[in-house]
Amino acid sequence: MNLTTNGEGRGQPLKWLAVPVRLLDSLTRFGLYVSSALMLSVAALVSTEVGLRYFFNAPSHWIYDTVNYLFCAIIFLAVPELTRMKGHIAITVVLETVGPETSRRLQAVITLIAAAVCGVASYMAGVEASKQFMRGILTLGTFAVPKWWITAFIVYGLALSSLQFLKLFLMPQQILESDGA
Repeated sequence: MNLTTNGEGRGQPLKWLAVPVRLLDSLTRFGLYVSSALMLSVAALVSTEVGLRYFFNAPSHWIYDTVNYLFCAIIFLAVPELTRMKGHIAITVVLETVGPETSRRLQAVITLIAAAVCGVASYMAGVEASKQFMRGILTLGTFAVPKWWITAFIVYGLALSSLQFLKLFLMPQQILESDGA
């Protein structure tokens, strides 16, 4: 039995996958919303810094570092949604030159490899975040924060991207249908 069918070959997702997929897509969408809000925060912080620096001759000592930390969060909170929407960069020359069945199989293998790579990278980042936490390592700069705070966003983004790739592998026909997007 194919994981993407209900046993009758109609291509419907198995019922047991519905709740985890909905949860995955909700976490993914939540990350995108937080990323968007952080991007607005960056715009406000940069505007504040410009005002403080040029109008009051009183630059802040923390905005530059904060914006740098936020950029990491912005990227890794948004990456899972990009993966869900298949918005990542793909070089499709080979896929377009082979037949449809071979192309589908190659795409499945590539998607599974991407899931594995993101999963391993997320695990490695998680191990590093754990070490940073245990050792109390802080970021460098005038506004130091625990380094694991930054690394946690990398873990989140790579882990959810791995799960999104796995979803694309198991349910290729459900790319955009799973949450009504």
